[in-house]
Amino acid sequence: MSAPQGQIAPVPPRKTDRPAAWVPVILLATATALILLFDLDLRFSRLFFTEDGGWQLMDRPLIADLYHYGPWPAIALAAVAALTCLAGCALRRWQHWVRPSLFLLLVMGLGPGLLIHGLFKANFGRPRPYAVENFGRYQEYRPLLVKGDAGEGASFPSGHAAMGFYLLSPYFLLLARRRLARAALIIGLFAGFLVGLSRVATGDHFLGDVVWSAGLVYLSGLAVYYLLSLDRRPPGSH
Repeated sequence: MSAPQGQIAPVPPRKTDRPAAWVPVILLATATALILLFDLDLRFSRLFFTEDGGWQLMDRPLIADLYHYGPWPAIALAAVAALTCLAGCALRRWQHWVRPSLFLLLVMGLGPGLLIHGLFKANFGRPRPYAVENFGRYQEYRPLLVKGDAGEGASFPSGHAAMGFYLLSPYFLLLARRRLARAALIIGLFAGFLVGLSRVATGDHFLGDVVWSAGLVYLSGLAVYYLLSLDRRPPGSH
């Protein structure tokens, strides 16, 4: 069906336009195995810690800015999606934006919201680097994916990094326009790892916490992509 006057005609999905499913899972499994095998969580965190100076980057302005302002682009994207969804429900000429904006809202709710903050951070009980014996404190270090007691720590996974990784979510909406899709994926991964690195540098998270934030956000996007049947009907089709 042709698009209404004044709207961009949707690009029909092709099999090659569908998001990668197994590749991210394999990458996440491989990264997890390497982190556990070579003790990369502790080794990477030690790059930012000294016995006499502690976590020396903790008070650096750039690190503090990434902590305070790093989540704001994701919040802005979700806010725009919410307003667009409301406009699409109220105005006929905006109806073709309902599914894309709903997708962005659901990914935010499922990934950074439910899975990362609601399920894992609240219950997994992995102590943060600054609290473990290996860095001069009192809590027992728990390797990646080794569950502790709820309330023992909120290191796994990284919530701030997840907000950065959320910026990759438009990738799923732009698959038919490959260059834009790749750009969205690169931007999201860069933002997530940049914010995540700042959290590792201050002793708030381990490398594995950041890696799993990336995996959970991507897999959340993949799940919502199929939940809304975006593989069958492109956003904006009728």
